[in-house]
Amino acid sequence: MSLIPISNPTLEDSEMTTGKVEAIAEKGGPFDIQIHVNNDGRIYYVNRGAEKGLDPRELNEALRGNQIEIYYSDCLTPLDPFGKLKHITRINQNGTLIYNEIIK
Repeated sequence: MSLIPISNPTLEDSEMTTGKVEAIAEKGGPFDIQIHVNNDGRIYYVNRGAEKGLDPRELNEALRGNQIEIYYSDCLTPLDPFGKLKHITRINQNGTLIYNEIIK
């Protein structure tokens, strides 16, 4: 884990978790899309995801109740000292790439 800005994320800088999607909504920061996973106290978010063309309603309809893989940045931030907010770098469902910002 490192204390660095999240820019140009790589696969090596990302951790992966799997889980069943409980809810997806646009909330948090401006245009952020949050994903809540069953039995996981963390909040995963796509930074400014709605600005990047992701529609939280469409994602909710397509992914809610389904198992997904979430890759997230393994960085600490002073804004989240307890590590509950996780910046999403990639989302896969059944081998299909849903979202990606990983450079290499």
